[in-house]
Amino acid sequence: MNKRFLTLLGIIMAILMLFGACAVKETEETATASTSPEATENPVVAEVNGESIYYDEYYTLYASACAQYGIAEDDEANGGFIKDMILDSLVNEKILAQKLTENGYMDLTEEQLAEAEQSAQADLDSYIDYYYGAEIESQLGEDYTDEQYQEAKAPYQEQLLTGMGFTMEDFVVSYKLQIAQESAKLALVGDILPTDEEVQAKFDEEVAADKESMDADPTQYGSTVSSGATAYYVPAGVRTVRQVLIKIDDDASGAISVLREQGYDDQADYLLEKALADIQGEADDVLAKLKSGSITFDEAITTYNDDPGMSESGYPVMEGSTTYVESFTTGAMSLAAVGDFTDLVSSDYGYHIIEYFSDVPAGAVSFDSVKDGIYDSLVATMQGEAWQKIIDEWTETSNVEKYEENM
Repeated sequence: MNKRFLTLLGIIMAILMLFGACAVKETEETATASTSPEATENPVVAEVNGESIYYDEYYTLYASACAQYGIAEDDEANGGFIKDMILDSLVNEKILAQKLTENGYMDLTEEQLAEAEQSAQADLDSYIDYYYGAEIESQLGEDYTDEQYQEAKAPYQEQLLTGMGFTMEDFVVSYKLQIAQESAKLALVGDILPTDEEVQAKFDEEVAADKESMDADPTQYGSTVSSGATAYYVPAGVRTVRQVLIKIDDDASGAISVLREQGYDDQADYLLEKALADIQGEADDVLAKLKSGSITFDEAITTYNDDPGMSESGYPVMEGSTTYVESFTTGAMSLAAVGDFTDLVSSDYGYHIIEYFSDVPAGAVSFDSVKDGIYDSLVATMQGEAWQKIIDEWTETSNVEKYEENM
């Protein structure tokens, strides 16, 4: 197999390990635990409650993992860790599949079977589109239809499945297992829910923790929010700002970034000056319209802003924050009152026009604003812990024999 295919195989195998490594097709050849690799091409590497896991199941995953992470298969240090990880995964997934089958959760409804097949097909399609899409489009030429594209994908799907030693039916098994596991989890631990008192207690705990950390370093608030995490406490001095960003050319931006990383700031400054000159006219025009009142800041955002990642509430900023580039923070904190906006502020991204949008009240955030998120988090934690206990019990009561000498 070539390196490109091994990389693809590694991605797919990682998904199969997540959804259920037992989806790897088992051989119908007979083998015994005492047989060495030299005596048979496909010895048993483990037995789980009397069911064998064969060498070819293990090796397919091991080879793809080594290829994905650039590790030689005979690398004893790193390879040994991967071997143990994969064998444990195969054993654990075998136990899971057995218990789900014993308890009837693998008896899926027609709707669940259809869901498994659709999910499997969607993943295969995405792999083919990503790795072979350009090749298919080249074969079809211009003005092809969606139907023609889908027909042209068929040989690549067969090639992909054959390379892994799967039929489509084999591949779908992992998706069936995932659905069965979700059904079992819902049935066995789905009624475990947090009380109102537990949600309130968790809120109080999060507020206390954030207050302690943000009193020590208030600038943590900005980094917490910008990372997408919830901040349960707001230090004093936080404001939100919005911007209209007129970006410089993407190629110039990339070159400037590389030069900065390499320490060539003078060269980066030279490129930035030229890139800013290219957008100076547009930036001046937008600022003039805002100052004359011919457009509102909302209208300027809708029409001219090149920052698609900005939320409706903008960005939280405070003195000393290092979340954003220095010129942006300085410009944002220079504004005196809500509704004020800056002149053009330059950075390696382009020209910013920054508006003082609102003040954020200091102190704990309102309980109502975060209680649903806390509830959902507690549900996931409590049910996850209860489900893990069930998995642990299934594992402890299983008879597992490993034959690492056959690996």
